[in-house]
Amino acid sequence: GRAIVTRCGVFIYKNADGTTRAELRHPDDVTEQESLESIKMIPIVDGHPTEKLVDATNSKKLSVGYTGELVENEYPYIISNLVVTDKEAVEKIKSKKRNQLSLGYTVDLLPETGVYDGMQYDFRQKNIRYNHLALVDEGRAGPQARIALDGLDAENLEINEIGVN
Repeated sequence: GRAIVTRCGVFIYKNADGTTRAELRHPDDVTEQESLESIKMIPIVDGHPTEKLVDATNSKKLSVGYTGELVENEYPYIISNLVVTDKEAVEKIKSKKRNQLSLGYTVDLLPETGVYDGMQYDFRQKNIRYNHLALVDEGRAGPQARIALDGLDAENLEINEIGVN
């Protein structure tokens, strides 16, 4: 498939003490070439792992698919191709139980205040490097970041599942 995997904008995060902070994902940072390259060929997981990052020690256990090599900037969205290879994950997507997407990543968080697109922020994310793409119930990037199947997509999934090419 092909899906919106993230977007530019202000995202709200919860602090350990229960308060929140607003972080800017500025287009200059989100669309930086190294950042976009890091979306390619990363594992897809069912929910963000408790380990925080996917690596060689846990990838086999956690992976239900992977992103592809096509990553596109369609401001304010970043779009990637992807494939889900796990039957249970496919069923969750088809039933819309878990079809939203959320990227796991490392970032340098810089204190910076301002307003972007009408929203105030307290920090700016820099040097964004993606590690995995999680199937989630509700993604921070909003409901646009999801795997959406129309009737034809669902029909093609079912045909491929029974081995008809």
